[in-house]
Amino acid sequence: MSTGSLIPDPETHALIGCAIEVHTVLGCGFLEQVYKDALVLEFRDRGVPFEREVTLPIRYKGRSLPSFYRVDFVCFEKLLVEVKALYQLTAIDHAQMINYLKAARADRGLVFNFGGRSLEWKRLAFSEALHSTGDASTPNREHGRWRSSPAGSRTFEEPLERRHRERQQER
Repeated sequence: MSTGSLIPDPETHALIGCAIEVHTVLGCGFLEQVYKDALVLEFRDRGVPFEREVTLPIRYKGRSLPSFYRVDFVCFEKLLVEVKALYQLTAIDHAQMINYLKAARADRGLVFNFGGRSLEWKRLAFSEALHSTGDASTPNREHGRWRSSPAGSRTFEEPLERRHRERQQER
């Protein structure tokens, strides 16, 4: 049974549809990796744009920490998706997604749990005002950007990090 009662937007609706299809075909009992692999195929079949295993840097007082998060998927360039295969979702799983949203400066996230007899999902939203530093009307995420690495993974790059990298490349 779903914990999400309303379909708030077409992107969320599309992702929930993909997850329902994966759960219908595979059922419960597999490891998370199996469901992630199946979601990749389903996303491709349905034309859902996605990035897999996206690195999310952690910021402290305007500086990047050596620690980071890695979210299972970023779909539609802004919607984070985390996959679980547990008996049931808990507040810990919800808190994990909230931290991912903070790190990515994203607004929406979905946690899918394939571990039960029925697919369980939770849609979490995070206020843009909480992403800003100083002026709540100018969220940081509007000034940063996603950057692809040579290995194919993507990270969110803050403006200062981008300027520093560009200066290094000029030298």
